[in-house]
Amino acid sequence: MISWRFAIHQEQILLQRIADRDSAAMTELYHRYSGVLFSSILTIVKTQPLAEEVLQEVFVVIWEKAHLFDGEKGSPFSWLIALTRNRAIERMRAVSANRDSITIDEDELLDRLPQNEALPIVTSLLKEKREIIREALLGLPEDQRDVLQYGYFMGKSEKEIAKELKIENEAVKPLARLALKTIADLMNGGPVGA
Repeated sequence: MISWRFAIHQEQILLQRIADRDSAAMTELYHRYSGVLFSSILTIVKTQPLAEEVLQEVFVVIWEKAHLFDGEKGSPFSWLIALTRNRAIERMRAVSANRDSITIDEDELLDRLPQNEALPIVTSLLKEKREIIREALLGLPEDQRDVLQYGYFMGKSEKEIAKELKIENEAVKPLARLALKTIADLMNGGPVGA
């Protein structure tokens, strides 16, 4: 099995090639990650045409800002997901869509992650990561899971999350941090809450 460190190193090289304006690297990145990024966008914007537009915007931003990636701050995959999520949320806020009646459960969200037969190593790594995330999400206390669902998967603001969950605004960030730490601990193979 390929190691995560090797995969991350390969992703870093790919982003560096994109920063150097290598269009073949951009094509490779698109083939590797367009499916998972599209799924991430779709969970926020809810419509396929809008998700397709946002995905195009994301790849333009990647082309323009690949040189800004800093491997010391996180993995390339995390950078891509954060950039994608932020772009989708910006778009939703721009169109002022009504997200209050939308709910997604974790299984539905995780089932949207694509299976890419063309790249079995990437597919294998994503599947392994997906299972770890699924187990971590299902193992979180309900309040932590809800904060992640509303904030990360549905793009709601801190104030909207607090209102939806009927909790104080100040409680949202600590719950999100604790949930993300638990998931990160599981992803890194360490003990939960260490």
